Parts: sequence; C-alpha cells; structure tokens
Amino acid sequence: MSQLLDKIPDVDIDGHGKFKYILITVEDETNKASKQIVRGYARAQWHGKFVIYLCFFIYYIVCLQFYL
Repeated sequence: MSQLLDKIPDVDIDGHGKFKYILITVEDETNKASKQIVRGYARAQWHGKFVIYLCFFIYYIVCLQFYL
C-alpha cells in the first residue's frame, strides 16, 4: 500500500440520520497503488456533494487523484 493512501480512512459514515453512500477509488500516482473508500454524510443531500467534500480532503490535503 501507499503511505498517502494510509492517511485516508477506508470508511467515514455519519453515525445518525438517513443519507446516501458513495464508493470511490483513490490512487497514488507515484506507485499506482489504489484502494476503495466509502463515504456517507447526512449533510450531503446529493451524491455530487460528496465530490465537493472529498475533493478538498483527498486532493489538497493528501495530494491524490480520485475517480468516481
């Protein structure tokens, strides 16, 4: 695996409410390692909202590409 990928939790789901889930594949371009992550947030009314939340975390903080 990759040290960068290890910084991203495999699952991040709110503990309450009804909401959608999304499965995303993230890839470390330096060694082509990848993994799938699951996200589910009550604040994300639409699946597209997940992209906004994850874009900042995955790309800006961890500097990884992600694919939906």
